[in-house]
Amino acid sequence: MSMRPKIIEMAQHISGLKIDFTENDPRYYVFANLVNDEQADVVLAMKRRNQEAVEDIAAKVNKSYAETFEICMQLADMGIIEIKPQGDGTDKFELPIYVPGIYELMMLNKEQIEAHPEIARAFEQYTREIVEPVARIMPMGNGAMRVIPVESAIQAETRKAPYEELSYWLTKYQNHIGIAPCQCRLVRTQMGEGTGSIAEELCILLGATAESAIMTGKARRITKEEAEEVLLQAEKKGYMHQVTNMDGTNKIWAICNCQRDVCLALRTSQYFNTPNMSRSNYM
Repeated sequence: MSMRPKIIEMAQHISGLKIDFTENDPRYYVFANLVNDEQADVVLAMKRRNQEAVEDIAAKVNKSYAETFEICMQLADMGIIEIKPQGDGTDKFELPIYVPGIYELMMLNKEQIEAHPEIARAFEQYTREIVEPVARIMPMGNGAMRVIPVESAIQAETRKAPYEELSYWLTKYQNHIGIAPCQCRLVRTQMGEGTGSIAEELCILLGATAESAIMTGKARRITKEEAEEVLLQAEKKGYMHQVTNMDGTNKIWAICNCQRDVCLALRTSQYFNTPNMSRSNYM
């Protein structure tokens, strides 16, 4: 089967790389049998990690507001873009990067991953092959995810900065918290790999990402107190907390509670001997 030019262009756009993708590249084949050309045009009209109004996207693809909104909702359901409710009752949409972002969200559509097992395969391959060159040059604390230490008493005069404490983030986003199954465990299960751990509800989504996932059925809403209990149970099992690490010290959109041998992010440090890829900023 010949490769689809529109999907190649879409993969280049999301990657930010004008390279010749092969049919075996996970950035290409994850979309090849799922996304139609009309949907790809909408993705191509959007900037990465930028909230955009439907009318602006519609003008770029030369479609009506209603048509464009419908396609955006299809893409949000797939997990390729996110819906971002605004305070005035309108919605905007945002195109994430591959990881953390599109792959995780695509894995949370249960019917989709059952129909398209290539999504899990692409997620695993991407984190094993594409990330390696980046992992080797990553400065400490600048990975896409970073570990957050367990909150406990420290016998010293200094203390952690508030953004290194999970209680800070749960308070900040206390009205916008969702819980979803661990996407890495879903990948392992789909591929018949891993430790046999079930895909517990361990992924805490926050802020606008939580609202988007809840609206599209990928997560369910929980309270701050319920999130605290998830963190406590994860700590008791020896799991590590990680947060997204791409928006400075004022924003995160997920708290992962990860088992070392399952997590596709933590394993980069083990595979490539690059602890800076996910280590905490706190010493």
